[in-house]
Amino acid sequence: MARLQRRASQRRQGGTWGLRVVQEPGGHLYIWLASEKAHERQRAVHSCMILLKFLNHNGYLDPKEDFKRIGQLVGILGMLCQDPDRATQRCSLEGASHLYQLLMCHKREALQAESQAPKELSQAHSDGAPLWNSRDQKATPLGPQEMAKNHIFQLCSFQVIKDIMQQLTLAELSDLIWTAIDGLGSTSPFRVQAASEMLLTAVQEHGAKLEIVSSMAQAIRLRLCSVHIPQAKEKTLHAITLLARSHTCELVATFLNISIPLDSHTFQLWRALGAEQPTSHLVLTTLLACLQERPLPTGASDSSPCPKEKTYLRLLAAMNMLHELQFAREFKQAVQEGYPKLFLALLTQMHYVLELNLPSEPQPKQQAQEAAVPSPQSCSTSLEALKSLLSTTGHWHDFAHLELQGSWELFTTIHTYPKGVGLLARAMVQNHCRQIPAVLRQLLPSLQSPQERERKVAILILTKFLYSPVLLEVLPKQAALTVLAQGLHDPSPEVRVLSLQGLSNILFHPDKERDGIRAAAMALFGDLVAAMADRELSGLRTQVHQSMVPLLLHLKDQCPAVATQAKFTFYRCAVLLRWRLLHTLFCTLAWERGLSARHFLWTCLATPSATTPRPCSRC
Repeated sequence: MARLQRRASQRRQGGTWGLRVVQEPGGHLYIWLASEKAHERQRAVHSCMILLKFLNHNGYLDPKEDFKRIGQLVGILGMLCQDPDRATQRCSLEGASHLYQLLMCHKREALQAESQAPKELSQAHSDGAPLWNSRDQKATPLGPQEMAKNHIFQLCSFQVIKDIMQQLTLAELSDLIWTAIDGLGSTSPFRVQAASEMLLTAVQEHGAKLEIVSSMAQAIRLRLCSVHIPQAKEKTLHAITLLARSHTCELVATFLNISIPLDSHTFQLWRALGAEQPTSHLVLTTLLACLQERPLPTGASDSSPCPKEKTYLRLLAAMNMLHELQFAREFKQAVQEGYPKLFLALLTQMHYVLELNLPSEPQPKQQAQEAAVPSPQSCSTSLEALKSLLSTTGHWHDFAHLELQGSWELFTTIHTYPKGVGLLARAMVQNHCRQIPAVLRQLLPSLQSPQERERKVAILILTKFLYSPVLLEVLPKQAALTVLAQGLHDPSPEVRVLSLQGLSNILFHPDKERDGIRAAAMALFGDLVAAMADRELSGLRTQVHQSMVPLLLHLKDQCPAVATQAKFTFYRCAVLLRWRLLHTLFCTLAWERGLSARHFLWTCLATPSATTPRPCSRC
């Protein structure tokens, strides 16, 4: 009994050692299988095939043995199946077929070992006998007739390798993919072609369950520059396209890290990411999400600037890619459909860069961190991206409106930025831009954003869109009044001023508004003015003063309710502005009619002394 156990153990150890001979990298047959010389590959693969055939026929493998590098062996044999030498092809295919049977047998033996282990354990405890069973005996060998009948020996090399992949564990499959990626850098054209085919097949069949996609993508980028065979490069890029179906966000993050500076090979990878429409939309969404990570400049007390530097670089790379991808045909539809989000994101990004107030030329101490912080070029990139967005999506009328007026310069300073945004929004209204409703729907949530710059951009655009007839398709007039009224309580003074300006526009500009809405709007405006009476006016004074002219015109409105509300609101504005002669103004509004009354009211507006704020109490 003991002799039989020793013999079975030796057979298992011999089979285990034999398989290790061909799968260990850096030793034994591996270096010869990877040789660039045809005769060395031929001898090595023939020896490998003989060994695998012997192991397959005699079944000497230990089911408990874990062969960690079996994926590498499958990858090498798969590439050698495309060897120019016919003898090497045949031996590789036969060796791969034997390896497939070995894997199937090994899997069956392992399952049997797991199922019979409890029975053997109970038997050993009962009689103290040593553990052994029929698995220790030599398996029944396969003869030539059995081999001829076995389907695996009738398949082509592509199908054999594909079937073997189905039997590999995730770790073994990853090993195979790494072998294929290494093959892309080979100097042998057949190996490069075979490696690209194997990589594509592996990703096509098992890409969804891969776990180390980031490092694989980086390795593919390094090998891609040495792939000069068009078919091989096309298949490699197609593998990236398939991989992006399940790993889009991970691939975007990986490619962003290698996109500064952006070269042609990396741009090919980006285009491969967007080759399928659903994925191209997700790529743009992911890039837009990266723009939300906008760190403020590192303070002097911050002792760990490295994370922020990485975020800056990531932000710059995302901005650059949003610009470049607008010209890629793979992203044309995604850019067109994502126009509202891109439009607002680019405007917000420009405001963010202007907030940083960076110097135009770096000081000597700043030169070491030149690549780690946003530069004026960041604003230039976002501005150029906005220009290309308008021109590539068919909105060239809006582009021409600003280009011919030289208005793009307004976007280069924080003080002129609001005027630039206003001109752009006004151009969209005048040109009857079809995207106005979509942009409106997109900016409404931004009005509630915790970021001041997002609220500012949204209210800047909204105040100009109030002149568009399509406004009511998205935002009813009463809802617009509510939105603007809420803006008067915004923490930002700029947003409050813009909200008041928009409120005056929507209340007093159109002549065709319904009487009830105009009267209610004026009443609301008067209430808001009264609420501001005890506060510091600052920039609101100009907006209230500008509202006095349309109020004066509405004193002669055909609707009595509108005229009455105009009188009351006019008086409340005068009180807020602390005009002189308030009692006379009240009497004129209440009882006087004719030219004398209108002359007095107009004089109050036009005479500086009449509108000079009184230094003390009200009338």
